[in-house]
Amino acid sequence: WLEWFGNSTLPPISLIIAIPYSSHQKTLAELQAKHTILTPSLEELYDREYLKKAVLSHLSPENSVIILEIGGYFSKILNELANELKERLIGVIEDTEQGHREYEKLAEKLPCPIISVARSELKKAEDFLIGTACLHSTEKLIRAVGFPIYGKKTLVIGFGKIGRGVAHALIRRQCQVSVNDSNPIKRIQAISEGFSALGKEHALQSNEIIYGATGNYSLKADDFSKLKDGAHEISVWFLLLHDARDSLQRSLLTASLGSPLRVENVAVRPPPAPPAAAPPPPGVIVVPFQ
Repeated sequence: WLEWFGNSTLPPISLIIAIPYSSHQKTLAELQAKHTILTPSLEELYDREYLKKAVLSHLSPENSVIILEIGGYFSKILNELANELKERLIGVIEDTEQGHREYEKLAEKLPCPIISVARSELKKAEDFLIGTACLHSTEKLIRAVGFPIYGKKTLVIGFGKIGRGVAHALIRRQCQVSVNDSNPIKRIQAISEGFSALGKEHALQSNEIIYGATGNYSLKADDFSKLKDGAHEISVWFLLLHDARDSLQRSLLTASLGSPLRVENVAVRPPPAPPAAAPPPPGVIVVPFQ
């Protein structure tokens, strides 16, 4: 997609911001030969001042700006950027469900147009494949610690676009798959597709592998004490893993367990495919990429 954009008649890309936990090093090296790329740490990526300075210092004062992003990182500083850029800020194009939710929180006070493709028909097909890719990647990781996935009792929390892809991929590995979702319509859909829909507490107690695919907080602090001993909890969204680890530490301090609780945390969020939508309107573009 970037190669096509670079060869088009649209204005050049001013800046690419790499997401640290999923940057492909060969791709990164190739892009660095053609574009200005920042490679911040995860802490810097969440630092409002760092992001604002990164954008403003790489823009020509006469150019308009479009932000194309994956994850909603700019939602926290959008109003500040709008104050600096004024009418030069044309808008934001968001690719992910998590980013969609972040911008949705600003719905009453958006300073510029937000175009989200996260819930488009084309994105549904892509996200289903991402679920399959997540399983493929995590399977390799937990097999390395002596825990093959085949035939295991597995719970998928969240039966949205990605969770559904994970669940169907698990069935192809002969797993016994249960689904938990807070949305009753999603639970009915899961049942209609051949999955068991269990209450959360029972599901946590009876499954060996738990996939969190809600794009939100799949497990809270008091959920960890309910997990089966030796269970593996896998988050398909990296950023929730930090909260899961904090919750796990708190639950181990406060819960009285009959036997040691071992939870393997694995996080994989593969890079999404290039957007299939029409190219954005002219302007300088800031692109966080994976």
